[in-house]
Amino acid sequence: MSNTRPIAAPTAPRVEDLLQAAGARVVSWVGKAIDRAAEDQASPGRPPTSPPARDGAALLGALRGSRNDLVARIATAVRARLAGGEQGLPEETAAPAGSGDELQLRLIGEEQIDEEIETSRIVQLIEADAEIELQVLSALCSGLRQLDHVDPGATPLRPQVCALGLREGLAAMPIEPALRLALLRAIGGALGPQIRIEYTEQARLLAGWSVRPAPFRIRPTATAARVTVSHVRRADLGADADADLGADGRAAGGTGEPDAPGDALRKLVQWARATAPATSDVPGTPEEADGAHLPLRLLPEPGVRAAHEDRALARPDAERAMRQLFAQLGELGEVSPAGRQLVQGLNRAGERLSAQDPTLWSNPDHPWWQLIDRLLDLGAVHDDLDPRGQAQLHDSLRRVVSRFQDEPQIDARALHTAADDVRAVATRLLEGEARALLGQVGDLQRDADREELEVAMRSQVEQQLRCTSVCGALRRFLVGPWTLAMVGAALKHGQSSEQLARLALVVDDLIRATAQPGRPVSAPQRAVLLRQIANGLAQAELAPRHIETEVAELIAVLRDPPPPEDAGVTWEEPAETMPASMAMELHAGLPTVPLDIGTVDTAAGPAAWVDGLQAGCRCRLFLEGTWLTARLRWASPTRNLFVFSSRHGRRSHSLTRRMLQKLRHAGLATRVENGMLLAQAIDTLTADTLG
Repeated sequence: MSNTRPIAAPTAPRVEDLLQAAGARVVSWVGKAIDRAAEDQASPGRPPTSPPARDGAALLGALRGSRNDLVARIATAVRARLAGGEQGLPEETAAPAGSGDELQLRLIGEEQIDEEIETSRIVQLIEADAEIELQVLSALCSGLRQLDHVDPGATPLRPQVCALGLREGLAAMPIEPALRLALLRAIGGALGPQIRIEYTEQARLLAGWSVRPAPFRIRPTATAARVTVSHVRRADLGADADADLGADGRAAGGTGEPDAPGDALRKLVQWARATAPATSDVPGTPEEADGAHLPLRLLPEPGVRAAHEDRALARPDAERAMRQLFAQLGELGEVSPAGRQLVQGLNRAGERLSAQDPTLWSNPDHPWWQLIDRLLDLGAVHDDLDPRGQAQLHDSLRRVVSRFQDEPQIDARALHTAADDVRAVATRLLEGEARALLGQVGDLQRDADREELEVAMRSQVEQQLRCTSVCGALRRFLVGPWTLAMVGAALKHGQSSEQLARLALVVDDLIRATAQPGRPVSAPQRAVLLRQIANGLAQAELAPRHIETEVAELIAVLRDPPPPEDAGVTWEEPAETMPASMAMELHAGLPTVPLDIGTVDTAAGPAAWVDGLQAGCRCRLFLEGTWLTARLRWASPTRNLFVFSSRHGRRSHSLTRRMLQKLRHAGLATRVENGMLLAQAIDTLTADTLG
């Protein structure tokens, strides 16, 4: 039960009333989550996901010493998210920036990737902890908005809002990135129980306002033999969903993963047969029957006389199926309005073709489907073009589309030509984008190469320290500032240079010099080591004050070497790999599941996946706390740097190979295969009648 004062029931409840009530309660559950995180951290039996003991003091100190500041900043960020969710556009559909804006390239670093992975994990934890309560609240919030079905997006305080509010509140704290990540994990791990209670309180509040929950969509099939659930994600149905979802245990699109193009096409024909009006099954004269029916069978063997399920499809039903499909294509949220308009221009041609070409319905590789898919593909992420580029692109595509709008007869050769023309338009577009990027990626490429070199050298130092225990201060110095000094020497003089070799020898000298705790290093040896260290740090272009601080700490270590610490203790923890089902449930629109997630060979899987990416392919990436569709615009010759672009706000996303592999390993990066947008539309269309 909550200690907050009850809110009087409004005479006509509005969404604004719920937002006001939810905002008033944020401070309470945020504070309780922080207190719970502090208790978990102080407990001797804290869970294994907590930061190690060596850094636990700093984390516990922040949770307790900065509690009020944490509560204030996180609550402010959550309230801003609540207000923005009602007033702003979703990120995926936000309007692109103006043509005068310069496309800014910025390398996404490890700090952001770690926070992306942690944000997705927090969403999953909240959904798992408060699954039933969220279902109930979603139904009530949908009723409050007077929707005719349950929409999970109708709930203002969604798990993603909580996770992003927590992340953004911590970003406003003046603390080190490592401590911020530890706080994100600790508080995020404690959010689930508090959000579950909050969902219960909000549901009780809405029920007290006499708000009636919206119904889940449950519709009978055409045969009325059984019921299936449509347009509702598995997470919205609860634990008893499997019993109601038919023989395969799931509703169409229940995991958010569209069928393969061939399977989707089969479902479309089954749907057309299942929903055909009764009059279509009773032909008139034999002559009328011959004119009204087409041999649209999915079975490839000629001469197979079908049972009832393989009967011919009437011409009106074939045309109706095509019209319905185009209507569904017009609702694809991932495709820009201009792209959908281009596809709609082929509607009439599709109706004619559906009656002319029987192979259309049994061949997912038919040039007609290729043409549609390539038009959808181009319309998915190219709103980042400036007005001139948009005009050129759409003019080129309109010329392709216009060839079929009024043609009485459409042959396969013409469709092949049109599909090839669309591909040529896409190729020219990519080539132009690549040329424009070449002048901007120089600095990014240098940063990417530096990052990869730094990771490699730090790994070598850590490998050496795993074999030899040293004190904590020396460990921090060697894997931090001294690694940067060696990276600077390698970039300036080369990885085989004498300068780098001399700096590498200092690592061994420091380890040997401090090998006996309490035994001071001789003055002459200290002088030599400190001179080498000062020169090396200067080459790394560190600030003078930073160099003075590092040298002063090392003087103390050399005068009285502390005892060594456990070599196995590190701050950073490996990213958790999400099961495929969890990655799917995080976002219903995720089109594919990385097949190698959760396998034994997790290191080779992401690397092979990254190697398979080519310029022009589309991916789904979890960045900035949300799933977005992005196109790979450019990959460096060394495959160390990848530049993606997404529709919202002419954004670019530049990732090193290691960062992209890290996302993939966590289940937060996947490729959109050819035909997936078309399959997504078919799955949505057929979900009402096919289980």
